Amino acid sequence: MNLMVNYLTGTIPRELGSLSKLGALSLARNNVSGTIPPSIGNLSSLSKLSFIGTVRKDLGKLPGHREISLSKNWFQDDLTFISPLTNCTNLHNIDAAINLLRGSLPDSIANLSTYLYGIDLEENQIHGSICSSIRNLVNLSSLSVAWNYLIGPISSSIGRLHKLQALGLHQNKFTQLPSSLGNLTSLIILYLRQNSIHGNIPTSLGNCHRLLELDLSQDNLNGPIPPEIMKLSTLSELLWLGQNALSGSLPLEIGSLKNLGNLDVSHKRLLGSIPNTLGSCLSLEWFELENNSFEREIPQSLRTLRGLRVLDLSHNNLSGLIPSYLGKVPFGLYNISNINFLALGVNQLEGNILADIGSTLPNLQALYLLDNLFTRTLHTSLSNALGLEVINFFFNHCSGTVRKDLGKLLGHREISLSKNWFQDDLTFISPLTNCTNLHNIDAAINLLRGSLPDSIANLSTYLYGIDLEENQIHGSICSSIRNLVNLSSLSVAWNYLIGPISSSIGRLHKLQALGLHQNKFTQLPSSLGNLTSLIILYLGQNSIHGNIPTSLGNCHRLLELDLSQDNLNGPIPPEIMKLSTLSELLWLGQNALSGSLPLEIGSLKNLGNLDVSHKRLLGSIPNTLGSCLSLEWFELENNSFEREIPQSLRTLRGLRVLDLSHNNLSGLIPSYLGEFQLDILNLSFNRLHGQVLIQGVFQNTNAISVVGNNDLCGGIAKLDLSPYSSSKSSKNKLSHKLKMILVVVVALVICATLLVALPQRPLVSISSPLKA
Repeated sequence: MNLMVNYLTGTIPRELGSLSKLGALSLARNNVSGTIPPSIGNLSSLSKLSFIGTVRKDLGKLPGHREISLSKNWFQDDLTFISPLTNCTNLHNIDAAINLLRGSLPDSIANLSTYLYGIDLEENQIHGSICSSIRNLVNLSSLSVAWNYLIGPISSSIGRLHKLQALGLHQNKFTQLPSSLGNLTSLIILYLRQNSIHGNIPTSLGNCHRLLELDLSQDNLNGPIPPEIMKLSTLSELLWLGQNALSGSLPLEIGSLKNLGNLDVSHKRLLGSIPNTLGSCLSLEWFELENNSFEREIPQSLRTLRGLRVLDLSHNNLSGLIPSYLGKVPFGLYNISNINFLALGVNQLEGNILADIGSTLPNLQALYLLDNLFTRTLHTSLSNALGLEVINFFFNHCSGTVRKDLGKLLGHREISLSKNWFQDDLTFISPLTNCTNLHNIDAAINLLRGSLPDSIANLSTYLYGIDLEENQIHGSICSSIRNLVNLSSLSVAWNYLIGPISSSIGRLHKLQALGLHQNKFTQLPSSLGNLTSLIILYLGQNSIHGNIPTSLGNCHRLLELDLSQDNLNGPIPPEIMKLSTLSELLWLGQNALSGSLPLEIGSLKNLGNLDVSHKRLLGSIPNTLGSCLSLEWFELENNSFEREIPQSLRTLRGLRVLDLSHNNLSGLIPSYLGEFQLDILNLSFNRLHGQVLIQGVFQNTNAISVVGNNDLCGGIAKLDLSPYSSSKSSKNKLSHKLKMILVVVVALVICATLLVALPQRPLVSISSPLKA
């Protein structure tokens, strides 16, 4: 009975157990739920079972079972259901892949039917190791326990499974390969990637003369690549050795892999030159050699790889010109015109950029030539590669103008021309409005000039990134930029843009990163508070005046906020200090901000870098600052803070830099500062008094400064302060009292002297009128 791939719902009826002669039952790929009814155990003739539910332990009552398929369900059982299956002496296959099965593989697995040819338990939550008794399953041809949590060395007993054709142990935590794998001479597929396997690749794998696929990638394998592996001429599907710690050269024997379609030897420590014998791999379609240390030129022998579609030689030390078969330099060989992905970035290649690339490689979809020594401008033929989606010429020496016909490449997704010497204006942007699938434009760090064209607002609505920073752009940001509704990153920093920042920028609700720093903008719109997705906001080093908009307190996802080195005035809004998401930096320094430091600063518990220096702030340092437990860098210099350094700062144990200089702070230096692991401490030009500490950072005169505090004493000798004595403090207090008494006495003496020195007035007799 085959009811698979329907829209059945509900539970499995127990009446199915009455079909005594039922030989096969399949309910796979439906929406049936519930458990497997016990009555299924009555179907003694059942040989094939495929459905969902809780795995019953009485499946072993069905001795005629040949196949059990429980894959792609939500079984959350352990593996104890396997033990009863040892009664099924005719069992051929068990498939319980892609469930939530847990526990370890039971030893009883070795007692399953000797007819068993397949076990698939991949994508579960199985732990432990593979038991050595698995060698008893002598007819096993397929075993997969991939995507689990199995650990330890792979048991050498697995080499006794001589009929094994497919072995999938990938994505576990195995640690070692047994040499007995070389005994599996029937093996066709061997997947061991993404484990924790260390040591050398066993040379015995060279005995597996039927292998079509071998995946040893993303492990910790080291040592050289065995030539024996490269002699496996049967390898036709894939050979993946990438992302290991393998070293040495690429064996010349690689030329034996004439049937291989996919080769990955990336992310290793390989060196030397690319062997010419690679040109014998005539079936190669996918070749990854990136992130190694290969040198010299790209060999001409690769011209024979006519089926090549993906070639990645990036991140090596290759030098010389791009070979002729990749462009008309100088022989014009067009043998690998099928290539659609070409990555030669981060090498030392030089010369012109593929003068005839558009004609030579008409199927090209992605071109990565970043970080080389290429010169000249982009060639006109580039527009002939109509399928080109990604162009990346980042960090070369290209000059001249940007091609205006790039707009012909309608499938364009990404254009990266940054870090070159392009001296064009921005008119190349207008033709790009034809590229309706454009996702990203990066032309940063060039010599581009002119103003932002209004046509920028007509670019693809899929556009998520624009980076034009470090150019010579002037003018303002047009209000129509609000049309780019999916823009998530915009940077026009380090240019000459002027005027108020357009309020329409507040319509870009998906914006996550906004870089407008180092221009000549003059005013912040309150609409910035509408950018509630914003993570990074850089507005420093402009000519911005006025108050900080309180609406910025609505940006509840901000990690970085830079408003430094502007002309901002007024108080610091408490709303800013309530942005508890700020974790990277908050820079408000070098403005004309006034008032006190808000008590709400204590909300910045995740902040690492805080700069409120060079302002007009006054009052005391708030005690709530002690709640900023993640603070590593704190600058408060050049303000008018008074009173003592608060004891609450003792909780800031992660501080590396603390600058409180040029304030009016008084009192003693807190003892906890000597316990911190500070790299820099600046307390200079305050009114601190008492003893300078001698522990911690105070032992390093290159790391501290206490100058300009005239009443400090002690410390290490290199500070050259007056010595400290234990009685000095009490003597100072006594001296102060004596001075006060002396002042009073002197005042009294002066008053008495004045009274004595004054001349006496004569007595006047007043006659009574009666006497007169």
